[in-house]
Amino acid sequence: MKKGNRLPSPLGILILLPHCRGWARFLALLACLTGVLLPFQDARGREETAPDTFRVIGSAPVLKGDFSAARNAAVARSLAAAVDAAVMAILPGDVLIRQFKVAGDALSGKADRFIREYKVLTESQVGSEYRVFIEAAVWMDRVREALFKAGIAEARRKLPKVLLLMAEPGAPGTDAAPSWSHAPAQGVAPSTAGGLRQAMEEKGYPVIRPATDAPGILEALPPSPESLTDAEALALGKQAGAEVVLFGKSTLGEWPTAFSESGLPREGLVTLRALRTDTGEVMAEVSQGFTVPEAEDTRSLAEVLFEAGRLAGANLSEQIARAWVQKGQTLTSLSLQVQGTRRLGDFVTFRRALVALEGVKAIQIEEIEADTATIRVAFQGSASALANALSKLPFESFTVQILETGPDRILLELSHGDSAADAAASETR
Repeated sequence: MKKGNRLPSPLGILILLPHCRGWARFLALLACLTGVLLPFQDARGREETAPDTFRVIGSAPVLKGDFSAARNAAVARSLAAAVDAAVMAILPGDVLIRQFKVAGDALSGKADRFIREYKVLTESQVGSEYRVFIEAAVWMDRVREALFKAGIAEARRKLPKVLLLMAEPGAPGTDAAPSWSHAPAQGVAPSTAGGLRQAMEEKGYPVIRPATDAPGILEALPPSPESLTDAEALALGKQAGAEVVLFGKSTLGEWPTAFSESGLPREGLVTLRALRTDTGEVMAEVSQGFTVPEAEDTRSLAEVLFEAGRLAGANLSEQIARAWVQKGQTLTSLSLQVQGTRRLGDFVTFRRALVALEGVKAIQIEEIEADTATIRVAFQGSASALANALSKLPFESFTVQILETGPDRILLELSHGDSAADAAASETR
């Protein structure tokens, strides 16, 4: 970013403020407050951020008075942090913990390949440290592909389509009953559903919106949200073409009788259930408590409900992802012992084909030598099923020969036919 495009610092505006008059003074004060409060946006500001856009802070030391170098280093660190944030949005927590080193090796030092665009929102010098606050748009598909090629199959996992049915509490200070989020009680924004939807979409879930995607669902909803049963929710999910139906409500407790005198908060609870529409099984359940700090304040209530919905959605997305990955057959840990790996290009081709096989959830190279390698494979199925699939893989320069198969082990060879000896001899010349 050129120097002329930088945002003015709040300190600089404060210095000029006494010299401003009328509207100029008002606008200067407004700009100052915007600069100070920008990193601390409320829940509604976060809702406007696209699922592939991340806001991060980076810093770097100022060495020998070189502010330009410090700024460049701070921006570079921010962009790397944005890519890390994208990885956390793509992978479930347990997968990231298990594959942390693999993900780091695949993406470290390559942030420029995954950043689509960015802008510096504000920047400042704090002592001997230069800090920048940036907003970066990330190529999510490129990050997914890089993780997938590194052996993290969950990065390309197709997440289920979700139907969201959420009931909101009545307006504060009234006796209004809970209502569905598409038609909230007068004066109450459907903020729990908004936070829940944002959290699910940030994790990559396609969320069905009844008002626009499946209007027929609205007519089938029972008037009272509290009367919706599991069977009715499943029927609505199937009608909307969803693979998972997510339904629940946010409720508020009674205000303390002497609220204005005691200052006691009001407690609330978000309860949610996720059901698979094909089997009816419960995939996830969440109860997320929250506190409303002020009485009869619609704006504060909406923000608190949004945050509670967002936290509940983040929790649910992790639970659903784990259950969805584990659906079908139980994962089997298999040891794949590969011979004939001296041609590195062919071995890389084989490994990529292995990762892309249906049922292969993850691979990890345990050992590699001059002409052999051992790969640990997480596979949905038996060793014989994987061996059969491998033997049918078409390659131009070699074939896969299965030498031996056991309950948890496969011995195979990458065979190059009669040309192997000639190729080996040419490599020595």
